[in-house]
Amino acid sequence: MEGAAPSLFSPLIFLGFLLLFMYIVIIRPQNKRNKEINEMLSKLEIGAEVIAASGIIGKVKAIKGEYISLEASRVDSWITLCASKFVSHTTIYSSRLYRFR
Repeated sequence: MEGAAPSLFSPLIFLGFLLLFMYIVIIRPQNKRNKEINEMLSKLEIGAEVIAASGIIGKVKAIKGEYISLEASRVDSWITLCASKFVSHTTIYSSRLYRFR
């Protein structure tokens, strides 16, 4: 008697579960976070207080495409950052993050 041929069905099931797991754990949360960031950036306006990913806290002075100029101190000094580097818009999250004067 010859042995039965191995089935290709079980590796395909394993591969399917692996892809489903990766989608649920990795891809879906990242897409949700990207959507939240894009919504936050679209609502950004001049004069709003923001926190950059680098920890810089300041008020928006100018928005030019992908770049946002911040006033980080009370003197006339501006910092220009890429819009994708912003963590939060403090007028939305002010009760959870920081309180400004």
